[in-house]
Amino acid sequence: MKEKRRDMPRIGSDRRIIERFSDARVTNSLKQTQLWLRILSGLILSVAVGEIVEGFLQGEARQFLWKVFVSTFLILLTVLFLQFSAAITFFLDNESVENLSRTFERQHTFWKTVGIFSVLFTAIYIVLKI
Repeated sequence: MKEKRRDMPRIGSDRRIIERFSDARVTNSLKQTQLWLRILSGLILSVAVGEIVEGFLQGEARQFLWKVFVSTFLILLTVLFLQFSAAITFFLDNESVENLSRTFERQHTFWKTVGIFSVLFTAIYIVLKI
């Protein structure tokens, strides 16, 4: 349900109206998504640190570099998760249409990055196995 509310006090002839988007189903879904983004961020960051430690303890340079490469991707993924989560928080705080749009932009950025890295990892995997 869309509704327009006056968010800012009227100063002179200034009439700023911020368009709002309020829908309980959307806000509940975003809250659940945000929870899972935070849980997955913690798990992925733990895996990334574990990969770096394991690569360091193995002592083999090639394995260590691969583990660092994989960990870099995982850390980037975690950053994107946290940015998406922050965008959700910002939207839930004031429910403006502009913030909902930013939330979807963050989601788009996340999936675009995952797609690029998937192609990159597949290519590297094929090259290393040949």
